[in-house]
Amino acid sequence: MLELRANTEIKVPIGCFVDVEDGFTPQIDIDISASNEAELMKNDAGTVTSINGNTWAAISSCRGWYNLTLSASNVDTEGMLTVIVQDDSECLPVFVRFMVLSEAAWDSKYTADDDGLMDVNVKTFESDLDLTVAMKNSVNAEASSANQALASLLGLGRKLKNAIRKVKSKL
Repeated sequence: MLELRANTEIKVPIGCFVDVEDGFTPQIDIDISASNEAELMKNDAGTVTSINGNTWAAISSCRGWYNLTLSASNVDTEGMLTVIVQDDSECLPVFVRFMVLSEAAWDSKYTADDDGLMDVNVKTFESDLDLTVAMKNSVNAEASSANQALASLLGLGRKLKNAIRKVKSKL
C-alpha cells in the first residue's frame, strides 16, 4: 500500500488493466473520462467521488498501467483511500488502496533532511493534576526500579570492559 501526503497533488500508478474477455491481455486504451466508473472512496465515507476529470496517461512500455494525478482535494482526508476504475465492456475492475498520512507524519517519515522525529506538543503535568497518593507512589516506585536496573547494567558494562582490557593486556 502506498502512503500519500495529505493535501498534496501526486501522480500514482494504477493497474494492471486487463481485457474483460480473457482476463490477461493488457488493456492499453483505457479512458477514464468514458469509463463506467472512475472514482475514489475516502476514509469512512459513505459516498464516492468521481475522478473522470483527473489527468490520466498510459505509462510507456508498461502495458496496462496508467498514471493518475490525484489533486490535493482528492487526498484531503487522512486514512484509507481507494481508487476504483471499472468499465464492464473494456476491462476487469481495478482498485488500488492508499493510506493518506497527515503532512507532518509523512514529512517525518519521508523527508530526507528531517531528524526522524515528529513534532509533538507535550503538555507538562500541572499542579492541579489529580493523581491519587497511590498513583504517585506507584509512578515513583517504577522510576526507582528503572533507575536501579540501569545502574546495575552500567556497572556490569564497566566490569566487562575492565575484564576485556585484562585479557587484551595478556595477549
